[in-house]
Amino acid sequence: DADSLRRVVIANLLWEDNFYEDGMKSAERIAQLVPKIDPYVLAQIAREARVDQKLRHVPLFIAAHLARSGTGRKLLGDLLPQIILRADELTEFLALYWQSGKCPIAKQVKVGLARAFENFDEYQLSKYNRPTAVKLRDCLRMVHPKPSNQARSDLYKGVIDGTLTPPDTWEVALSRGDDKK
Repeated sequence: DADSLRRVVIANLLWEDNFYEDGMKSAERIAQLVPKIDPYVLAQIAREARVDQKLRHVPLFIAAHLARSGTGRKLLGDLLPQIILRADELTEFLALYWQSGKCPIAKQVKVGLARAFENFDEYQLSKYNRPTAVKLRDCLRMVHPKPSNQARSDLYKGVIDGTLTPPDTWEVALSRGDDKK
C-alpha cells in the first residue's frame, strides 16, 4: 500500500489530469490509501513529495488526511513546518483540512502551523497575504504562534492588522499602474 501511495503521489499533480488517470481519481485514490498506511510512512512520503519532488498540494493533502484520521496527529507538529515552504500553504492546508467539512483544529495541527509561521519573513507573508477562503490573518488568530522576539511580534501584529509593507515586485508595480518599461 505504501508503494502504491508513493507511486500515485510522485507521479501526479493533484486534481490535474495526467496520462493514465484524471486528477480527481488520483486524489480519491490517495484519500483511500492514506488510512491503510502507517502514519510515519505517510509523513515520510509527504516530506519526500515536498522536499525532493517539489510538489506543493499533495503533501498538504496527505497531511490534512493524516490530521483528519486522528492516527497520525502527533506527527503533524514536526511535519507541517517541513512541508509548508510558502506562506500561502498555511491557508491552503487549512482549506484542505476543512474540505470535507469544518471541524475544530487538532492541537498538533495548531502546533505545526504555529511552527510553520516561523519559516516566513515580512516579504513572504505580505506577498502571499491574499483574500482567499481562509485568510492568513485568520490562520494566525487560530493557531496563536508564540513570537520569538519583538520583531516577530510586530510582524504577526502586522498580519492581523493588515499593515504589512507590500512586497516591492514587478507584479505589485504593474497592479499599481506603473509603466511596464
